[in-house]
Amino acid sequence: MRNLAVSSAILCSLACGTNAQERLAAYQTLNVPRAHQRATFAKLAANPGDRVDQTLAVDLKLDSTVRKGHETVDQSSSQLVRNQQRTVVVEEVVEGLTIAARVRYSKC
Repeated sequence: MRNLAVSSAILCSLACGTNAQERLAAYQTLNVPRAHQRATFAKLAANPGDRVDQTLAVDLKLDSTVRKGHETVDQSSSQLVRNQQRTVVVEEVVEGLTIAARVRYSKC
């Protein structure tokens, strides 16, 4: 695995137990005086032990109707709801790239 890519619909902190070597992934905020309307954020490099807690929520509803001419032949409705909580911990970084991570899934 060369690169680690994690995508999430909703990202938020969870109340998960932590290991002494784990720390929340951080972003450096630069202080900008109130007179300015612009803020700049810089991403910190990944380090072993960095942790990010994620919640992924998917709610999909599908209504379908099959017609033959003006006549309705079939109607159906289905719904998929999925909530997933996971914790990603960086295990190994080589030349600034995360090459190993531990992912822990918890029950919602």
